[in-house]
Amino acid sequence: MQTNGIYASSTPSAIAAKNNPLPAKVPVPASSHASHAVETYTPSVIDEGQQGLRALGGQWIVGREFTSVQGTDYSKNFLDDVSGFLVKSAYERDLLLQRYAGDELNQQLEQYDKQVQLKLEDIAQTTASTLSQYLNFENDSIFGGSKETQGEFLSAYKPLFDKNELTDRIKNMLQEQSRILDKLQEEQGDQWKQVMEQGGKEITDFRDLLKEEASKASGGESTSFQDISYRDVAAVFDALVHTTAKAMNTSTFDTEWMANNLGTARLKLELYLQQSPMSSAIKEQLTQSVDKAMSTKMGIAEYEDYKSSLVSTPSFRKQFASHQEMTLEIKRMYSDHLQDPNAKKSVGTIMWESMKELLNQKPEHLLSGLMDSFNRLHHSLISSPSMEGDVGPKAKLEFANQVRDANLEDWNSFISSLNMGQQQKSALTMPKNSIDIKV
Repeated sequence: MQTNGIYASSTPSAIAAKNNPLPAKVPVPASSHASHAVETYTPSVIDEGQQGLRALGGQWIVGREFTSVQGTDYSKNFLDDVSGFLVKSAYERDLLLQRYAGDELNQQLEQYDKQVQLKLEDIAQTTASTLSQYLNFENDSIFGGSKETQGEFLSAYKPLFDKNELTDRIKNMLQEQSRILDKLQEEQGDQWKQVMEQGGKEITDFRDLLKEEASKASGGESTSFQDISYRDVAAVFDALVHTTAKAMNTSTFDTEWMANNLGTARLKLELYLQQSPMSSAIKEQLTQSVDKAMSTKMGIAEYEDYKSSLVSTPSFRKQFASHQEMTLEIKRMYSDHLQDPNAKKSVGTIMWESMKELLNQKPEHLLSGLMDSFNRLHHSLISSPSMEGDVGPKAKLEFANQVRDANLEDWNSFISSLNMGQQQKSALTMPKNSIDIKV
């Protein structure tokens, strides 16, 4: 087994994004300094919206980059971010109403409303695109970056949903949420007045009110992605962000390490869905799609490992007149290998199968099995050759310990974020000394 680790890691990096909470703003009358005021206030909610909606990967308006989906922390979720953006944009729009008058007000409102509308359209497009990346197999990371392999797969795959139709559906949902916000501003006039006077926590409280009302309005069980509710869109998005997206984007030459990453992510998804309000039909479709994506990613990794072991042998390469001829033979051999009941399983396949068996285990058995998998990976990283050659046992141990510590912290942070009792969390929390460091 080869390890990439600190010697050849290919895990995507995430762009850091920090929230810059709006300070409480005291309204001031329109004056000759109004143009300075719009520079101070108009861009802030747009900029903060880009940072606060950290779960959405890709490009936003005016060309700013947003943190990638795998970089999302566990303190944020889609409903909070979208509802927060709508409330903050309404808050700043009302500030403009207080600062301007006449034609200048109309100009400022027209410009500001266009920016907000662009943002909402971008949210819908990026959300639908991101979901399609992981559920409609548009993410080429699943296929090891091979467009050819991806194309072969997609030619025989029926998408779970139409991305453009989902984009339009999310747009309509966001517009409906904006209408709910308008209604709340009228019905909760006193509370909105506090928002305008104090900002800060009052904005957060109104955000929570909007989120609650929007969830009620989109209640009812979704039967498929074709009729999915806004609540379920948010729930699916949050589930991917919190559990599987990072593992699906991670590439490694080590199939055992990949199996560990994917297996851990699948366990996270199982636990996450147990406490999610997602409709049962959507849960089922989501897990089926994720299972297929993970098995596909793992199978391609195993094939590439099998292929690499053959191609690295000069005597094998000399048998073929062309690369295409050799590739076809390798595919035939690998197909025979998979169908041979007596063929020896790779360490990656063994790890993958053992981690999938943990899905239906009780918490104590799940945790025990996960610790065993982390231990096996830890020892494997210590004992296997690195891609940089003989770096020495000390370097290997340091790297294996880094992986161990990162796995422990990531798992325990995830468990801490779940909406379950403390006793359940304790049963699933991994002790820091649970993985040994023997060479």
